[in-house]
Amino acid sequence: MWKLRRGDSRRKLTSGELTEEHCSHLYFGGLRERESSREEILVADKLENHGGKFRHRLHVGGHISTWTEDDDEK
Repeated sequence: MWKLRRGDSRRKLTSGELTEEHCSHLYFGGLRERESSREEILVADKLENHGGKFRHRLHVGGHISTWTEDDDEK
């Protein structure tokens, strides 16, 4: 059984397969420690978590950054 954080509007999963529909974050697996840059993204908020305005990202190096739509325009 999976429990969701308060305020999360996603359907609750009580049994079965965990899918992207039930998660509030994206995980970018398959990275290898020796081959990955410290800047590569490991986990990120889904864009809809913050009304499409920004997302937090956890990098392989352990630091967190924030992406906004303005970053794509640079």
